[in-house]
Amino acid sequence: MSKLLIKGGSVTMDGSERVDFRIVDGRISEVGANLASQQGFVELDARGLLVLPAAIDNHVHFRDPGLTRKEGYETGSRAALQGGVATVLEVQNNDPLLLNAERCREKVESVEQRSLVNFGIYPNLLEASLKNLEEMAPFASAFKLFMGGSTGLSGISDYGLMRELFHAAAATGQLIVLHCEDESILGRTSRVEGLEAVDHGSRARPAVSESLSIAAAIELALEAKARIHVFHLSTKRGLDLITAARETGLEISASTCPHYLYFSEEDYARLGTRIKVNPAIHGTMDREALLEGLADCRIEVFSSDHAPHLLEEKDQPYLKAPSGIPSVDLFYPLLLTLVKEGKLSFERAIDAVTKDCALTHGLAGRGSLAPGSHGDICLVDPLESRVVSKDDLASRVGWTPYEGMRLYGWPVATVVSGHVAYDRRRPQPFDASRMGSFVVSDPSLLPGSGRQTRKS
Repeated sequence: MSKLLIKGGSVTMDGSERVDFRIVDGRISEVGANLASQQGFVELDARGLLVLPAAIDNHVHFRDPGLTRKEGYETGSRAALQGGVATVLEVQNNDPLLLNAERCREKVESVEQRSLVNFGIYPNLLEASLKNLEEMAPFASAFKLFMGGSTGLSGISDYGLMRELFHAAAATGQLIVLHCEDESILGRTSRVEGLEAVDHGSRARPAVSESLSIAAAIELALEAKARIHVFHLSTKRGLDLITAARETGLEISASTCPHYLYFSEEDYARLGTRIKVNPAIHGTMDREALLEGLADCRIEVFSSDHAPHLLEEKDQPYLKAPSGIPSVDLFYPLLLTLVKEGKLSFERAIDAVTKDCALTHGLAGRGSLAPGSHGDICLVDPLESRVVSKDDLASRVGWTPYEGMRLYGWPVATVVSGHVAYDRRRPQPFDASRMGSFVVSDPSLLPGSGRQTRKS
């Protein structure tokens, strides 16, 4: 039985409220001031540090299996720990896709042996998996549908097929997570000869491709009575559509990512294909609207969309360079810097990567510091300011578009199920002696199930 006592930390930014946490056998058992030391408990010093629920990142690509030369769980889970993340939900968008229960089982059994963090998976929602959805549902954090194509996977332009997919997924009770871009538009814009990186947002993957796709998803979800979550929201118009649909009673939620909150089209000239991503980064109006939407909870979740590619691949000419940006190892600093800059409240920022994310996916006992919750905790130095250097990051790809940027609020230690998996104060900060756990969605805990409701 594992026993951990976290002593002397604060749960408020100003350090005024100090709380200790006792974790027994992976669960928080006691919370209070000045908890007594007990025999058999490992003590973790949190003096001067913030004690936060470890983050849940609901959108990563670890390329495992199939393309582990780019990442894999050995390095991807270390990067997550470094960013203060204890649970990742992974999209498989390279072969072998998750098309049946056997592939899901093989994936889980493989990752359980290697991941230092908790993990969930998204079985692929495709015509090839249509007859297998019921058998895959028990493995799912949601079903993943690419309405628009992205790196490694084509989108769907057949709305008749999409309608079948929405109805079939809804029948299982599971959430559908969506890459919303209109495939028919992308087919005519994203491969135009002569495109340069600076054209990515305005010409190759225009904003209208996202808003048209979101509008279609809303109509399909209304008919199918499906619960949907729009990944990596990139446009103001998309946010407006989601907000209006929610007011009709549709169970629709959304997440956005740091690159849409830190960059705009103006940065293509400086960073080129290093910020080539799907959907594209658009204008400053979109960036400001997304920040406002995250701040007032119209966008419920902040996630990384960690998409690792080797630098020699990213630095190719536009049409050859793959889309995707790595960032899970900077997860909490990217979020808490927005707090430092006054763009998000501290409470809202933490909710967006903990309890609101857990509610979105029906993850029981996650994203909370309450007794009985899973002992997933991050210790953060709220005063630490550091300039990002690629040499300090754990991801295999070894580069970041945030290089040289000053960020605030760096994780010092990350605890997974009561086990100190990362502590940079140690000579060897990572402890690979214990693995994370496989997590799945409980559909009865999803918003709209009758047992849970989402705050407005």
